[in-house]
Amino acid sequence: MNRSEVLKYRPEIDGLRAISVMSVIIYHAGVSAISGGFIGVDVFFVISGFLITSIIMRELDNGSFSLYSFYERRAKRILPPLFITILITLPLAFFFLIPSQIKDVGQSIVAVSFFLSNYFFYLETDYFNQFNNNAPLLHTWSLAVEEQFYLIFPLLMIMLSKSRRMIITSFFLIAAFSLYFAHSGAITSPNLTFYSIHTRAWELIAGSICAFFMSCNAFSKYLDSKRNSKNLEIIAIACLVIIIASFFFFDKKTLHPSLFTLVPVLASAILITISGHTYFCKKILSNTVLVKIGLISYGLYLFHNPLFSSIDIYFDNLVDEKIYYKLMLILPVFLLSIASYLYVEKPIRKYRNIKPFRLIATSSVCLLLFSSVGLLIHKTNGFRSFYVNKLESAGMEMLVDVESERARILKLRERYFPSDQPFDCEDGCSKILLLGDSFGNDAYMSMSTIASHWQVRYIYLDDECMADFIAADMEGEPGIKCKNKDVIAGELLKQATNVVITAKWQESTYQAGFDLARYIESSYQKEITLVGSILFTDLASLSIKAWRSDMDLQKLPEITYKYQRWDRVRISDKLKSAVKQQGTIKWIDKKHFFCDYRKETCNLFDEKREPLIWDNAHLTSRAYAAYGKFLADGVL
Repeated sequence: MNRSEVLKYRPEIDGLRAISVMSVIIYHAGVSAISGGFIGVDVFFVISGFLITSIIMRELDNGSFSLYSFYERRAKRILPPLFITILITLPLAFFFLIPSQIKDVGQSIVAVSFFLSNYFFYLETDYFNQFNNNAPLLHTWSLAVEEQFYLIFPLLMIMLSKSRRMIITSFFLIAAFSLYFAHSGAITSPNLTFYSIHTRAWELIAGSICAFFMSCNAFSKYLDSKRNSKNLEIIAIACLVIIIASFFFFDKKTLHPSLFTLVPVLASAILITISGHTYFCKKILSNTVLVKIGLISYGLYLFHNPLFSSIDIYFDNLVDEKIYYKLMLILPVFLLSIASYLYVEKPIRKYRNIKPFRLIATSSVCLLLFSSVGLLIHKTNGFRSFYVNKLESAGMEMLVDVESERARILKLRERYFPSDQPFDCEDGCSKILLLGDSFGNDAYMSMSTIASHWQVRYIYLDDECMADFIAADMEGEPGIKCKNKDVIAGELLKQATNVVITAKWQESTYQAGFDLARYIESSYQKEITLVGSILFTDLASLSIKAWRSDMDLQKLPEITYKYQRWDRVRISDKLKSAVKQQGTIKWIDKKHFFCDYRKETCNLFDEKREPLIWDNAHLTSRAYAAYGKFLADGVL
């Protein structure tokens, strides 16, 4: 078997694609038996690595490889269905989602347009968290991983093309390092590991290794030998059984991707390599139904999730019924995928008269257009004002008057700002220095409102600047420059008896907050307290949801518990875990100010149903006294 034969159409690979995509769709539909349906994506990665490497090896071998042509083909293959997916997602978002969710969709469209959605969703979403895995474009993370791989891999192949030994050695080294980072990361940073190219590359490279061995004459002779046909049949059937079994035995608790994932990935790689030389297994995978599904698998993968997520979000008060709605949507998803394949994907791929420059220019303009739409959605907070005005005119009752609440806060601020003056209270008075972002401002206003035997000072320091603070302080500078504002912290740190650090805490920044706490504790010998964070769906969006769904507002505590930003709760809990392990830093769990997790309730309103927050987390003035006492009890 030579390299050109490796690229002969193999219907059994389309059959394997079909099995993989159906596992993902059934998993996303919520069928609990398919607890490991997400493994279908790992099988996709192996198939992609095999096909791309086969194409590049053949073209390098005959001297026809061109990066320009390679990316042209990738654009024809990937972009048209992706554009359709975004066009489907936008109207679904406007009809079914509330402004806070529409804003998230806008942000994800920007990330998708630049093929960075894997890292966007790493920062924003936990794939296995049932409360957060409903993002319409969440599934595009795998597309981003593939595109990042395609950006680097052809260049690597060009560099190594002169030496077959270097190619296979590099493949194994990359796979080994990537698998190592995947397994260790699945233990220490599971979310980053799930979404990252460096922890997924080994799965794509597994397919590359298949392509390499299939191009070797000695290995080809082994596969072609009739003496080995029975063994190959048994191995192929065993691999197919392992792949399907993985869909049932893996679940969200399984370390993934990790050494455990090596089982279905190796099974996929071996099956791809030998299935063309079997009879029974090839017949199973090459049956007409599976092959037809495989041909439209890309569309099926892209189109199902926006529809499924609309069901999840709009009918979030339902539990068992949602699975039936999703299963009923599978037929429309198939019809849409068939139409896309016949009338968009196939014609564009076959059309030879599109000049490469025009294709790339048109694609770039479309991506920029979509990213601009996403930015507009972000800037307008999911067109919140439009929805509010429209529904207010229809008699909707708002849960919060944002402008009125902000006006009260601004008036109160005049009494307590500036906030960074030197401490001047008598001896025996606790001197509390607050470091943080806008949540630090809330904490400062709250503790200042009820100050008795303590005095509070506040320096704005968001979580992204905390690492800079340490660096500047270690270099002997009196302060740092953050957001174009000079901050002088040296004297206040020396005077303070207690330092409190609070921020919005994101996946990429919570470690900086923990490092800052440890640094101040060791360098200044201060008593340190870290405060957790919690976010909810903003009350304007929740008002719209209440109006649309005719919610019983007597059950607001149960409703607001459900509408927490669970991804941020998870990040705050990770910081809490680090603090508890450290042992000497104090911890205040802000979520307990609002929520009772045993009763599954969150009180965002007082007894008169006046709001305690005015957006998604920031306090109204009526919450200051209670929150100030809550903090003082934890700090002092």
